[in-house]
Amino acid sequence: SVQSFAVLSQSSGIHFNRITINQGLSLSSVYCIHQDSKGFMWFGTEDGLNKYDGKNFRIFRNIPGDTNSISYKWTEIIYEDRFGMLWFGSRRGLTKFDPVNEIFCQYYADAQDPGSLANDTITAVAEDTGNNLWVGTAGGLNRINITTGAIERISIKGNGTQNIDLRINVLLPDN
Repeated sequence: SVQSFAVLSQSSGIHFNRITINQGLSLSSVYCIHQDSKGFMWFGTEDGLNKYDGKNFRIFRNIPGDTNSISYKWTEIIYEDRFGMLWFGSRRGLTKFDPVNEIFCQYYADAQDPGSLANDTITAVAEDTGNNLWVGTAGGLNRINITTGAIERISIKGNGTQNIDLRINVLLPDN
């Protein structure tokens, strides 16, 4: 038996506009894009974090010595947690941004501090139902309590009992 289906296309009404450095984007190479819960578009580039309101850009860059700036100019991951905080991952740390108060908080690795990130290269971010942000890095896994900001490095055992450093590329929470 043969069946035939007719499919009619309809115009979706979706229009795309090109946004470039001519419209205010800090750099034409964009590594990540996120639309936050307020409708703002965020673009991570090699030259700053760009917030777009539909007409204008606001560019956030790292200011050396200023802890109320992003951790690094090159943003590769953007994540919004359930409380509306934005998290920006880079090759030199993690930054939390409170969009209401416009306050940045930087997180870095410190080999002498087990309460710091395992590595500064952030590769993945996910959230679980227990107010934890899971942060994958080029050197291991971290759990950040979203409420307190406390960081815990998660040990991953190899075939023996020795801890191993792993590059975490993807995180999928089992909620």
